[in-house]
Amino acid sequence: VCVCVCVAMTSSSSSLDATAAMFEEALNVLKGNPQVIVADELQEFRLFFEANYGATFPSKDDVPSPASDNFESVVNLASPNEKPTEEEEDGAREKFREAKQMLRSDAQAALVAANECVKLDGTSHRSFAIRAMVLMKLGHTREAMNDCNKAVELNENTVLGLRARGKLFATMQKWADSYHDLSKADQNDFDDSEEGMALKQQVKENFHKEKENEALKRKEQNNEKKFPSSTPSSSTPSSSTPSSSTTFPESLKNNPMLASLLEDPEMASALEDPEVATAVQACMENPMNFLMYQNNPKIKALLNKVMEKYANASTPAQNEQQQEETPSNSTSQPQGPPPSVDDLD
Repeated sequence: VCVCVCVAMTSSSSSLDATAAMFEEALNVLKGNPQVIVADELQEFRLFFEANYGATFPSKDDVPSPASDNFESVVNLASPNEKPTEEEEDGAREKFREAKQMLRSDAQAALVAANECVKLDGTSHRSFAIRAMVLMKLGHTREAMNDCNKAVELNENTVLGLRARGKLFATMQKWADSYHDLSKADQNDFDDSEEGMALKQQVKENFHKEKENEALKRKEQNNEKKFPSSTPSSSTPSSSTPSSSTTFPESLKNNPMLASLLEDPEMASALEDPEVATAVQACMENPMNFLMYQNNPKIKALLNKVMEKYANASTPAQNEQQQEETPSNSTSQPQGPPPSVDDLD
């Protein structure tokens, strides 16, 4: 419907009859799927009609979907003849040509011919494909999709069936499915019509945009798996709080030392252990608590690393304070890092 409306409104080469036919096709699509009118792609279309014609449009919640109980789509379809004779096959081919010829001018008459086509020969993909095209023009989306699927089931390379189904998928914003069907149809019979090219361009752009969004989402999920504590969740207010079961108190949440620990993948992974997180929390509150864990082999190595980071973070500040307190003509002894847990044994 986006393509039909846009081409009809912008194409200067189209005659009035062709423009009217495009609007009629758009109207039939809306009858089959009313939710199309509130699609994001038609925002400019809605704004144009609101500003120039005083039109009003419902919200998305107020428009019934084809799958809802409030939406009615009733059409009588003939049952397929699964054992046609040669005479019936010939008759089906004649009805196929008749339906195809009347498709643009009289969709209801085309449906009668397409029904006869299926009734005469239900083993041909062409019978279901032409009926799907007519049903789609009349706005019977679900029935059209059923016939498209049947046509593809009978012949996976059916150009008419694939092209009709690709068009239906586009109205449902299923861009990957639409791109696949339209591309496969073009491999056997390239569609260079103005409407066909516009549809394929729209589908291609949305398909690639969808792929980029999915790739970005997968990348974010992989990063969360590798470094679960370094990537905040949407419900975590502080980026420096690890995702372990131990909750750090408010006084430590913005501690730059904690943020420094989480930048180290090994440390971030170790902090997923509640016992380790508790030990780090205790030692950050009071460095003398290092002595409590000197005999715990799981925590001992990690605490040595923590002490090294503490030493590197605290030494510059201590040296600066000492220089301020010591006269310029005196020589102060350099202050080394605190002893490791091994030195405390």
